[in-house]
Amino acid sequence: MNTLIYTVNFGQYDSIPIENFYSNKIRYICFYNGEIKKRGNWEYVKINSKETDYKRLSRNYKINFFKYLPEHKNSIYIDCNRVITEKLINYSLKFFKNYSFGVLKHSVRKTLVDELIDWYLISICSEEEIIKIGEYLKKIKYDFEKHYCPHCCLLLRENNNKNINFSKLWWKNFLKFNKRDQLPFTLSSIALKYYPFLIEKEKLIITRKHLKTYKKKIRSLKKLEYLIHKLNDLFGKKIQFNSKNLEWRDFTRKQINIHSY
Repeated sequence: MNTLIYTVNFGQYDSIPIENFYSNKIRYICFYNGEIKKRGNWEYVKINSKETDYKRLSRNYKINFFKYLPEHKNSIYIDCNRVITEKLINYSLKFFKNYSFGVLKHSVRKTLVDELIDWYLISICSEEEIIKIGEYLKKIKYDFEKHYCPHCCLLLRENNNKNINFSKLWWKNFLKFNKRDQLPFTLSSIALKYYPFLIEKEKLIITRKHLKTYKKKIRSLKKLEYLIHKLNDLFGKKIQFNSKNLEWRDFTRKQINIHSY
């Protein structure tokens, strides 16, 4: 088949949604380790890796499609907890007639500050680490004006040299931070002056909760405000933070300590 869909499930982070739509025009491949519940029309490929960082392992298979997928023309990557809809299949088959690379546009995050504050909100970075990342971006003269926020839960890629080279740089940039993959994606895009098509179609996929998730710490509005001002001082620009990010991450009043503000 010319087109395949693949997903990854390392560390039993997710389960395959029972509502997935399966098309006889598409090949479905799931890379996994350990023991998972198998359902649907997937080819399950068990990976025996010495890598214990399952986040890095999953990003490796997600980003470096050209290393692990069988011979194909087009691939669709989707996070394991997303429901594949018939609408997505129909959209994707039409997409590849006109484009070679697409990524979902984030519905809430719009700016670099949104992206970095999100890392803080989900507790994968401390305040100090966020500032260090900001300092690094300033040092490499990152073009903040060109920053955009992809949502890399959905990737549509043609198997060609341009996309392979993009993925190689994306992986290199991911390893610099070893946190999330969206910022490294945008860094790579701007560096190569290669801008994948931003998919804005709604309801192509449906999100189900992860079996496991980030353990979010209590954050204070005072510290959030400090980080936003500090990043803007570093960048020498007024970059807005979209407060809808708090709602999107399901932060409660207890998780955002409003009394410290």
